[in-house]
Amino acid sequence: METAPNTTTVNVNMPEASGGGLATASMVIGIIGLILAFIPIIGFVSWILAPLAIIFGGIALFGAIREGRKLGSSIAGLVTGLLALLLCIMWGAAFTAAVSGATAANSEAATGNGA
Repeated sequence: METAPNTTTVNVNMPEASGGGLATASMVIGIIGLILAFIPIIGFVSWILAPLAIIFGGIALFGAIREGRKLGSSIAGLVTGLLALLLCIMWGAAFTAAVSGATAANSEAATGNGA
């Protein structure tokens, strides 16, 4: 194939889209949720962030497996989301136990059945 004398041929190699945006979002949301879960009152925000990190991480993981991409960020998002959710559940159980213990102690003191 001949080219005209005054034309220039340019080969452009476009990089393929990595598709890791959802995995990165999952990881970042999971890390933020995990950090916020350690703070007692502000940790309630983690009840929203942790499931989002788990959902995004799961979608990203299945997409990465299907397309043959790296799995690191999606697994990190899943793990941090699960840890944040576990920590939220633990805080909720501790809060519930504290409230029920205080209520029981208050009712015993009010009725005079305490030791």
